[in-house]
Amino acid sequence: PGTAKSMLGELLAVAISGTSGLAIQGTAGTTEDQIRYGWNYAMLLDRGPTPEALVPSPVYQAMRSGRIVRFEEVTRCLPEVQDSLISILSERRMMIPELPEETSSLFALPGFNVIATANLRDRGVSEMSAALKRRFNFETIAPIQDANREVELVLRRATSLLARANSSISVDMALVQLLVQIFRDLRSG
Repeated sequence: PGTAKSMLGELLAVAISGTSGLAIQGTAGTTEDQIRYGWNYAMLLDRGPTPEALVPSPVYQAMRSGRIVRFEEVTRCLPEVQDSLISILSERRMMIPELPEETSSLFALPGFNVIATANLRDRGVSEMSAALKRRFNFETIAPIQDANREVELVLRRATSLLARANSSISVDMALVQLLVQIFRDLRSG
């Protein structure tokens, strides 16, 4: 926690796809529908299962447009929900068995991928299955150990952002030190 992994995922998604808006927030209540697709039940009852009645998830939208989807805190989801990603990542295809055969598969366009985040310390609600782990590359982000180095980094970044915004506000060093200390305390529990 507190290593800016979500921000890194957002920045990577924007750099690769031009948006970080395709995202799923993993919780114990996240459902498979939030990963795959849902239905507009009024349209479903009126017309039956049609592509127009389908409500696309962020994963569906990313596959259709060849973009990156972010999955925040993937290990907070139940195993069966996590595992709905396995076939999507393996086959680059999402089956939609309710639709007629000619529209029952969505094939991911080039550029589609998933960036997922998880905390090693709390392990979330459920650890990822071995099958799902094989479909991801892992990068562990360790917190900066030296407090002075972290203060310098935050100060340099804040100064850069203010300069880019043409702001005449100067960075308050005491505020930077307090902010860094709060985050260090939060990370250590």
